[in-house]
Amino acid sequence: MRLAIATLVLTALFLMLPLGIPAPDIGPDPDGEVSFDWIADQGRMFSLSVGENGNASYAGRFGDDGSMHGWSALSLSSLEALQGSLDFVEAAVRRLFV
Repeated sequence: MRLAIATLVLTALFLMLPLGIPAPDIGPDPDGEVSFDWIADQGRMFSLSVGENGNASYAGRFGDDGSMHGWSALSLSSLEALQGSLDFVEAAVRRLFV
């Protein structure tokens, strides 16, 4: 399996999440995407897969606080756009560990 350069770049950017966010389990997907998985207690989790096309698919289970799933286009057009994507991930992960 080959990981595209764009996927590796996006992965590096997601590793720049703020301090205090637990490190995810990171691994390659068979389709060339990279997965970030945060696992908490009692079946709560958040998973994000980033692909070379700039799309991120995500799913989360937050116990009594519900669940979410979907996809979002990541923008590398500006630091502000990228920060918005990182803010979304940070908020979801904080729901697991706060």
